[in-house]
Amino acid sequence: IDVLRRQVRDQHLDRFERVIGLGGKEYRDALMSTFKGVDVKLVFPFAGLPLGKMMRATKQALSGGPPPDR
Repeated sequence: IDVLRRQVRDQHLDRFERVIGLGGKEYRDALMSTFKGVDVKLVFPFAGLPLGKMMRATKQALSGGPPPDR
């Protein structure tokens, strides 16, 4: 977590209003711990999806396509 907090500081990620996390539960937990006490809204748009659907949703979001059905 200390390494991630250093990255937040070094890359000035705390200047953003919102940070979007695309990852599984462990990744979400790590981000939540990393940004604890930082005035940033964390958003996890694909939380709760199975891995395959999460990967497909991420690919579609990056390509500008419509979000998949849950």
